Amino acid sequence: MDVTSQLAPVSAVLILDAQSGKSVVTRYYHPLSKFASEKTKAEFETAVYGKLRRYAAAQGTSVVFTDRALAVFHVSNDVMVTVVGPSAESELLLGDVLDTIIETLSNVLESQLEISLIQENMNLVFVVLDEVIHHGRVLTDSPAVLAPHLAPAFSPSAATNIGDQVRGGPACSTAGINHAA
Repeated sequence: MDVTSQLAPVSAVLILDAQSGKSVVTRYYHPLSKFASEKTKAEFETAVYGKLRRYAAAQGTSVVFTDRALAVFHVSNDVMVTVVGPSAESELLLGDVLDTIIETLSNVLESQLEISLIQENMNLVFVVLDEVIHHGRVLTDSPAVLAPHLAPAFSPSAATNIGDQVRGGPACSTAGINHAA
């Protein structure tokens, strides 16, 4: 299924510590008014984790409704990756986005997701999120398209400087990067 043509709205992507619920990486999209302050973002993350924590022990993907939103999340090792959308959105579409993010990050990082790996490669995580989602709109749902495009630039075994790649080096497209977010 090509979700690109559907332009599925995504409200937020949260990468949380699966044990504590502490935010590792977050990216908020529309409606921006709902997440206007750091306080409302922190409250939202706490509420989402409060709903999801009972499922954190189970590895895999689940769907829950929380705070008038739909949260599709996947727990792997010590990481909980969550894609949040409006409650009326299709969980299949949000699930495709979640799968794309997880699979692309795993392929490019050449490892399963872990908090330490995500923290060490924060630039890569934001580039992947920006290549998949732009202003809450899904750009692609194909890890097969993204991973080869990003892997040469961000492979842990690459000898290039990651800062040069994020700024638009020859092996990295910055077309989907939102530097203001």
